[in-house]
Amino acid sequence: MSEQVLKVFVVDDDPTARMLNMLQMQGVDVDIREFADGDACLAAVGDAPDIILLDVEMPGTDGVAVCRRLRAAGLTNAEIVFVSAHDDLETRLAAHDAGGNDYVVKPYAKADLVARIEVAKRTIRARREVAEHVQLARQRGTADMPAPSDMGVLMAFLWDAAFCQTVDDLGLAFCNALKQYGLHGLVDLHDARDSHCYSSQGRLTALEASILDHVRGMERVFQFHDRLAIQYPHTTLLIPNLPPVDHERASRLHDHLMVLVGSAEARFSAMLGEARCRAPAPHVTDAVAELARTLKETAAATHGNPPADRLRKAAAEVVSQFGNRQYAGE
Repeated sequence: MSEQVLKVFVVDDDPTARMLNMLQMQGVDVDIREFADGDACLAAVGDAPDIILLDVEMPGTDGVAVCRRLRAAGLTNAEIVFVSAHDDLETRLAAHDAGGNDYVVKPYAKADLVARIEVAKRTIRARREVAEHVQLARQRGTADMPAPSDMGVLMAFLWDAAFCQTVDDLGLAFCNALKQYGLHGLVDLHDARDSHCYSSQGRLTALEASILDHVRGMERVFQFHDRLAIQYPHTTLLIPNLPPVDHERASRLHDHLMVLVGSAEARFSAMLGEARCRAPAPHVTDAVAELARTLKETAAATHGNPPADRLRKAAAEVVSQFGNRQYAGE
């Protein structure tokens, strides 16, 4: 059975931009429709598009408002990719808050657009598979477990974090804690070389990754309306939409999130330290490499000389112990 061809809506008031998008998607197995404004797109919502390329700035109903109305109308499974000439954090947050999945800055290359379409296609396929599994679980009578208390969530995370052996284990444990609190959040565990990003909703969207990139480096605690960001040297937490709760629970959640981020920072910093301890010091690595080169150069000259052979074998064992086995048997 062949896969269903996905429907793509291209929504932009600029006819040149629409034509360029359609040309760039030539060769991609999708069914494309174009719309000159947001209202025309909203009128066609009954056609159930799978992917929407949505311009942010349009006369009349702008892209953010269109996205919000599409989600409110029940179009929850479509992948909405915003296109904009703006690369600022506030526009990205507005797109995310409205329900966007991705964000691409104009002008963009064909490869960039096609890559985002392919990501959206894989996401849609994965979502359909998950929906099938959920339906199967419901048919088998799977029941939800009762939610633990806020303090229970915190204690469980502190216990789990202490035994996390990988960055992924820690990121997933953090996201699980956020879900137990009833929160959606984005977590970034990073050092000077790598960044490991996670979402409590499972797959981290490209838009969410770009938001984390913009948030990283802000002040330690930043809260604006329903958005909360907590920063440590190696750990960033962003809660894009804090739910409306009573003052007492809001204060408790704030305190718990500070502890969660601090605990994740401590465990991740320990992981970085453990990795540094396992890695040989640079001067040791250089010395072993030099010894390996010397062994290779003198192997032929010392062959048949018992004292030299014994010395060479001892040196080769040193090289072997440090993981450079290239010359260990020579």
